[in-house]
Amino acid sequence: VAAVLRGRVRAGVRRLRAPMASPRRQQRQVRRSTSEYVRSPQQQQSNFLVSEDSKRKSSEAAKAYFQKQEAQAFADTWRGRVEQAMDEEPEEWELIDFSGDFVRKGLLKVQVFRSDEDGYVHIAALRPSKNDQWAIHVAHHKSKEEPLIEDDEDMESVPDIGKCGQAVGEACTSCTMM
Repeated sequence: VAAVLRGRVRAGVRRLRAPMASPRRQQRQVRRSTSEYVRSPQQQQSNFLVSEDSKRKSSEAAKAYFQKQEAQAFADTWRGRVEQAMDEEPEEWELIDFSGDFVRKGLLKVQVFRSDEDGYVHIAALRPSKNDQWAIHVAHHKSKEEPLIEDDEDMESVPDIGKCGQAVGEACTSCTMM
């Protein structure tokens, strides 16, 4: 009984210590705002936050640069085979557009003739797994506006011939085909 009385007495003491709420506060309940954080104008202009945004943009630019370099190296790997399929030597070999992971799939748009409006070549390189040979398909005389798609009707298969004239699987050790 004494413990029950002590609990009631303590509760009563707590009520006395609590500040009295005004009748106005009792009527109006506080609404919760959304949990999304919005920076103040001062925070948006602060040097620290601006530098974080610029770091992110510069890292994205660096990533795009290295992806393009990887795609250009991938296109350079197939240059000899594409030139053999074209039966002519291109004026230049500049990568314009690309997609794929370059491990099992790569789609490339390469500019081969600067003076010609249809001086672009689309290259599709595919292989089922990392240990298999690449299957190369080329579409000639493409324009800059034509989209780079994998299932292009104009794609022709490029023969698997190494630099020495033998099939890629039988090529000599001096042939360096990927």
